[in-house]
Amino acid sequence: MLSWIKNIGLSWKVQLAPVFLILVLVGTGAYALLALRSNQAAVDALVSGPVRQSEIVGDLTTAAWTAHAKLYRLAATAANEKDEKKWRRLPSRLPPLPQRFQMRSRRSKTLVTNSSRSRLKD
Repeated sequence: MLSWIKNIGLSWKVQLAPVFLILVLVGTGAYALLALRSNQAAVDALVSGPVRQSEIVGDLTTAAWTAHAKLYRLAATAANEKDEKKWRRLPSRLPPLPQRFQMRSRRSKTLVTNSSRSRLKD
């Protein structure tokens, strides 16, 4: 079956070797490109799914801790303050609950609702 390779002259074998090498390299490159595209699709699905959810939950947790710290500072100052005029001015010194907390709360509710709907579909 491979006897025809024995019959080809040495000069033809030397001239055809780079062609086979090029074909092998092109095939390897095509396989690598295909694998790269499938991995990119998997990474995009991961980033748009669980990673995005954890980012939103982390932002909400940070905002909740910030609000909690401000309220604790207000309560501690109010408990230690003896002058009633100063005590009444304390809430005005602290900024109101940030709108970002409210927006993050809405985003996390939407996130939880969407994820529970997708689980029900499955």
